[in-house]
Amino acid sequence: RRYVHRRGPMLVLAESKGVPAFRNVYGLDTANVNSLNLLHLAPGGHLGRFIIWSKGAFEQLDKIFGTFTQESAVKKGFYLPAPTVSNSDITRIIRSEEVRRALKPKKLQAKKPSTFTQPTNGMRNRRLRLRLNPFTKKQTIQAKSMRNPKLVVQRKKN
Repeated sequence: RRYVHRRGPMLVLAESKGVPAFRNVYGLDTANVNSLNLLHLAPGGHLGRFIIWSKGAFEQLDKIFGTFTQESAVKKGFYLPAPTVSNSDITRIIRSEEVRRALKPKKLQAKKPSTFTQPTNGMRNRRLRLRLNPFTKKQTIQAKSMRNPKLVVQRKKN
């Protein structure tokens, strides 16, 4: 879509009893706790939507999703995923000696090839022209002296 509309607050209810009452409120979305959708909770993958939970909906969350230790009553065999990182200071973990010893040594970067290209047109490039024909330097000096009228007059007198 070309234009994305901002999403307003969302009301999560346990049962559909009070839904018609909130339908008339502009910008307020309603959802049932049994059919929550991540795209509605965090539209566009951006966290931080203002969500209003009813007391009944909040109490039903443990029954639907379970806890870290208790299995879900609705979803068979589903436990909440336990947090894998107990220490949230990631920079300290990365800089620790245990991690550094386990890492491979830093690779040396290969030397980048030069972007310089050898000139190929001797008519335009003076350095290449002199390398190909060293006599051109003497020729250009003579041509410049021939164009200078003072030097031409001096040559005629001599």
